[in-house]
Amino acid sequence: MGEAAHEVADRVARRGDGARPLGKGAGGDVTTVLDRAIEEEVLALVPDGVRVLTEEAGEAGDPESDALLIIDPLDGSHNATRGIPAYSISLAVAHGGDLLGDVEAAYIRHLVTGDEWTATRGEGAVRNGGSIAPSGELHTIATELYPSGPEEMARAVAPLSLGRKVRGIGTVAIDLAYVADGTVDAFVDLRGLGRTFDLAAGYLIVKEAGGLATDDAGRDLGGRPCAFDERCSVIATGTEECLHMLLRTIPPE
Repeated sequence: MGEAAHEVADRVARRGDGARPLGKGAGGDVTTVLDRAIEEEVLALVPDGVRVLTEEAGEAGDPESDALLIIDPLDGSHNATRGIPAYSISLAVAHGGDLLGDVEAAYIRHLVTGDEWTATRGEGAVRNGGSIAPSGELHTIATELYPSGPEEMARAVAPLSLGRKVRGIGTVAIDLAYVADGTVDAFVDLRGLGRTFDLAAGYLIVKEAGGLATDDAGRDLGGRPCAFDERCSVIATGTEECLHMLLRTIPPE
């Protein structure tokens, strides 16, 4: 599926109409030509007997299935439509329940570089076939910020003071994958907007690499439901010590 998505992204990019809006998807964001093209290609490859939750089309497949495939066909849509080379496809499979903690397999592919991150519960996580682990430091912190009021911005920025470098990559899936493999040391997103599609694959990859992924109260994201209306803040890093350092900086709401 990742290779197919990559080919579609390249083809639509060459055609030049990927940014054209087509309305809003089931997840609430604007659906572009590129979003739709990748999703249609991926859904055509989904086997029968699987329940599907996808950002653009909503729910599909067999509603009675115990297997749930969670798809974000294009995470980082804004980057893609503005020519910023950082966007991805994110796939996760949950079995036996509808919580992030029920995800058993995960896959993220960077649709520009072709880098791939995968994880299977209990078997660790890999990047391009090689084992990965988080850094255990707080030198470089990735974040997602939206313009907001001064109090919200102060709260969102506070944990970033622990880092020496701050980066805004623009795709939560890659942010989490980069924490898992140590490219960045932490990811902090206190907007309260993290969605199932953004988090499902990255959550398992971070956990299987040996890291932590929690909300802004330090609660593991595994208890969060896989649902359209689910939103939360996200902190991911390599160690309990780093997590607690970040949490201590956050002012109360």
